[in-house]
Amino acid sequence: MNIDIKICEDDEIQLKYIEEKVKIILNDTNYNIECFTSAGDLLNSNLEKIDILILDLDLGTDWGIEVAKEIRARKINCEIIFLTALEDYSREGYKVKAFRYILKDDNMYFELEESIKECIKELQNENKKIKIDTNQGEYYLDIYEILYLEVFSKEVNIHTNDNVYKVMLPINVFEKKLKPYYFFRCHKSYIINLKKVTRIEKSNVFIGNILVPVSKYKFKEFKNLLAKALGDIL
Repeated sequence: MNIDIKICEDDEIQLKYIEEKVKIILNDTNYNIECFTSAGDLLNSNLEKIDILILDLDLGTDWGIEVAKEIRARKINCEIIFLTALEDYSREGYKVKAFRYILKDDNMYFELEESIKECIKELQNENKKIKIDTNQGEYYLDIYEILYLEVFSKEVNIHTNDNVYKVMLPINVFEKKLKPYYFFRCHKSYIINLKKVTRIEKSNVFIGNILVPVSKYKFKEFKNLLAKALGDIL
């Protein structure tokens, strides 16, 4: 697997430091790295094949959040890692689905290493499929297309954007299989894809317009795992 990374940092010394650290992190991985010192140069580059974007929040005359919004507006689904010396803007990352928000402090290298490795794991898992048996036959579903699972009577209903698949298996079976891919048993009758959560309201979560209950005994664990799944930006 070849990883395409772009780094945008207006300070050339910082940019060189980050590039060298990323090369060390990716030592055993096939990769391409492109570096930019301005938002304009980044946005004018070929962004179609980008996997990971490491983006400084303060780019001098440009603001990293606005750059990320432009990238999302172009329907580019790369992982975005923000680097910044500012502590007060982490919530802004949620709006552009940032993977991580890393402060430029003594822990930056270690957090960057962890984040890049997590990004690569995500990229490797994007094509993972799960086999299910229904009355209509066998299906191989892309794991990340699954929104949530619910127990209905003696069946488990697997919801995707396009369909609902009914399976005669205990929900525990799916809990074990899907747990490594940011799925969480939030209620005795529900498993949710944490990557698909769009809103939290009291003791409920929303996946799009669909409300899913969260057990009060699992709410703290849910919030912790959600923060990890969405990049520690809640």
